Amino acid sequence: PDVAQTLGVSRTTGLYVNELVEGGGAQAAGVKKGDIITKVEGVAVYESSDLQERVGRLQPGDKINISVLRDGNEKNFAITLKADAVAPKTAAVSKSAEELFNKLGASFQPLSKEQKAKYKVSNGVVVTQVRPGRLFYDTDIPVGSIITNINKQPINSVADIDKAITNLRNGNLIISGYYPDGTLFNNMFQVQ
Repeated sequence: PDVAQTLGVSRTTGLYVNELVEGGGAQAAGVKKGDIITKVEGVAVYESSDLQERVGRLQPGDKINISVLRDGNEKNFAITLKADAVAPKTAAVSKSAEELFNKLGASFQPLSKEQKAKYKVSNGVVVTQVRPGRLFYDTDIPVGSIITNINKQPINSVADIDKAITNLRNGNLIISGYYPDGTLFNNMFQVQ
């Protein structure tokens, strides 16, 4: 409710658009910073993973219909997906669990009590090192980011990351957590 009041809206369900890909399909269709995405293809969205899941199934050139709340009014947009919109932060990774883990290219350590309090989380690991040319580097998950879930599996240790990657089934790797500034992220990667 506090967020809704700050934004001057009466409801909190939906995704706040805080950034658009320059020249991307959403921007071309008329979606603006500050809009609140409420539905994709007529289905309510509550988390960025809901949106990513729907968009991740589509190809460049496909159209997707979204509803947004803007200045208290609902507006509908038909967005033609562009290559950047389908997979804005992707990296090729192989299916072997060991290779997947190596390609993450990052070191982790468990969260301290202070970090858990700061990000208001009960689980997670912090990224302590990122190697250039690896998944975390290529997809802009920087040092200091907090990883709370991989494919909706809670992460508390490097062993949990290994387990989540080993149990990868559907070809998608969804990493959830917080950037160092506290911004929530849900990044989905296609496994090749």
